[in-house]
Amino acid sequence: MASKSRAEKVPIVSVMADAVLRAFRKLDPAGTGRVASEEFQDALSQVLAPKVPRTMVREVAAYFAIDTTGEVSYEQFCRWQWDDAPTMAWLQTVCNACDVDGDGRLDAVELKFALQACSIFPTAGRIQGALQDLHCQSVDVAQFAALQHTMLRGGGSDVRGYFALPYVRRALQFRQLEDVGLAFISSGWLLAKCQEYNRSQTDGRQEMENLYAINRFVVKKLTHPAGYRDVPEDIRALAKVPEPERPSSYAELINKEGVPASFFVSHYWGHLYRRTLATLQNFLADWPASVASDISFWICLFALDQHNPASEVGTSPEDGPFNAALAKAEHGVLMILDDELQPLKRIWCLFELHRVKCLGVRFELLDDHGPIIKNPPAMLRLAQALDGVRALDALASRENDKLAIWYRIADPIYRRIWTSEKSFESMVKEEGPDFQEFRDQLFSNFDVSMRVILAEPVLAEALRVQNATLALKCLTWGAGQQDDQALRAVAALHGGLLELANKRIACAFARSKGAEVTVLH
Repeated sequence: MASKSRAEKVPIVSVMADAVLRAFRKLDPAGTGRVASEEFQDALSQVLAPKVPRTMVREVAAYFAIDTTGEVSYEQFCRWQWDDAPTMAWLQTVCNACDVDGDGRLDAVELKFALQACSIFPTAGRIQGALQDLHCQSVDVAQFAALQHTMLRGGGSDVRGYFALPYVRRALQFRQLEDVGLAFISSGWLLAKCQEYNRSQTDGRQEMENLYAINRFVVKKLTHPAGYRDVPEDIRALAKVPEPERPSSYAELINKEGVPASFFVSHYWGHLYRRTLATLQNFLADWPASVASDISFWICLFALDQHNPASEVGTSPEDGPFNAALAKAEHGVLMILDDELQPLKRIWCLFELHRVKCLGVRFELLDDHGPIIKNPPAMLRLAQALDGVRALDALASRENDKLAIWYRIADPIYRRIWTSEKSFESMVKEEGPDFQEFRDQLFSNFDVSMRVILAEPVLAEALRVQNATLALKCLTWGAGQQDDQALRAVAALHGGLLELANKRIACAFARSKGAEVTVLH
């Protein structure tokens, strides 16, 4: 009896094991353990239809007809199913990781990332063609398994000799983040590299021990075969970084099979790395030690392939890796604030807050002390900065990223005027009279929603410390509007509901929303 290698096995069989077994038993009621291949194929097609095309069913049946009789052996089927269980477990893991909306199916964007985890890097056109062949807009796990098998068998330039981990599995555990700090910060190596670089610059650009410097001197070097040995061997040993076989993200190099993200971290790259570590360490101090050791953090510096960032990020922010990781992170999103509250001035960070609101995931603000609610002065700085949170003034390292996000967060009325991203970008770049007329209103709804998200923790702290003025201002930003208990607590600080209403909170909130809103009644 001939044998087939693991790579040649047909994943659809294991995914649809129950269907295969039903088809087999239907044709073999006497329990002989063998049926004719063509009959088995016909029965299998009926059981699987319309899950997969007939051609894929034929491949499944053909796999089992491996002896000279042309019959299907149930014994061989069972042996194959047992041997290939790890492969199928991985495919199910990939589907779960890439299924951003949690509907149990993979749409075109999700399918792209899932196929990349199987060493297949197809174009958008090929994915659309495959979906058309399946007569659907999305696939379940069985269809995905069959599709990836067919693409692997087809070969071509789409099939690579490596796989890309699903984005949500590109997290690092805290001890691995500490390894980075020990190797490059505590040793003084990164500081020396920054000083050497700064002496050579004539344009005034200066590097510090932040994420920008770690990207330049650490991540880009260690994750590329050509740059790996630019970092001294003793420093590499401290960081526990293996030698790369190909360019990749740092997380993929460190964790070959990936680590699911516990938290998505929104942050500013200019923040000193030692302070980022201190923030996360203080945050974990509130967790039981047995749990904290398994907590992992998704940080874009380490999660994305920094050798090809434009391709990693993609052209659509809501379909990119940030959104996937944010949606699938087990415990939600953490935003690390520095003394200057830089994340509130960065368009990517604001967009991440926007996705927090859209997806309804848990969100927490941190500073050096851990949760910001532990640091009243930081809460006050945040409160004072909220009026200045404006998408129009937000910055981005790449202008195209900012324009793409701007288009997606513009108020609906303006998106009806500029019906395509291209027309919107043209208007903005030209800064013509239309842009000048509307620029201060383009993102009014978005700006208000950002202040609401950020004001909620401030309101909680204001009520805790009985700060009537701050609590009042939080209401004007929209915090607590769905919380009767919070509204009454603020009213109590101001002499009752009637007195609070007389202070025109309802009117102030209505004006901020651009609509008539009754806050108290």
